Amino acid sequence: MIAIAFDNTETISRQLLKKSTFDSFLLGSVTLNGIFQLVLEPGQTEKVPVTYKDVKPLICHYLQQQRILCETNAAESDGAQTAGSRSIQPADSQIEEKKEDLSLSLLTKGQIVLHASSSYLGSVLGHKDFTGDPEQIQNLVLTFRITPEGITALTGISYRSFTTDKSMDRIWDSSILKAFDHSNIPYTLL
Repeated sequence: MIAIAFDNTETISRQLLKKSTFDSFLLGSVTLNGIFQLVLEPGQTEKVPVTYKDVKPLICHYLQQQRILCETNAAESDGAQTAGSRSIQPADSQIEEKKEDLSLSLLTKGQIVLHASSSYLGSVLGHKDFTGDPEQIQNLVLTFRITPEGITALTGISYRSFTTDKSMDRIWDSSILKAFDHSNIPYTLL
């Protein structure tokens, strides 16, 4: 397991929201500001795989509404809105116009938990440096945590039972760092 801090919130936001970097990952869960929450039941991804790409539009829609809400609140505090117009509902055209401005920095807290796809897991289990029992690996996990201070990521592995073999941890950590490097995502190991 490694912890990673991203040097630029906008760069990692762009990779998560606008690019296809993480689209093939399976969704574990998403929680944004404690309001928007999507959690899949254990075993759900085996029955009907839900990829990050499948839920990314929902996340983007939520963030678009957050941005418009922030702008509306800022305008109200500047006195630009009249007392009778406090509950402003954004039109779809407003949401679409703001799509390019999306950033995870709009959130006060959040978490996105992703799992490696079963095809990726199968290929990694055949890695020459893996010395453990393939039956013990349940999921390869990548968790993004969003706070006002920035975005961090944690790698992890879900094992079916306790094991002392840590070869998969090293393989998974290395492959995630290579993916960040390949996608030009600046980061710092914590």
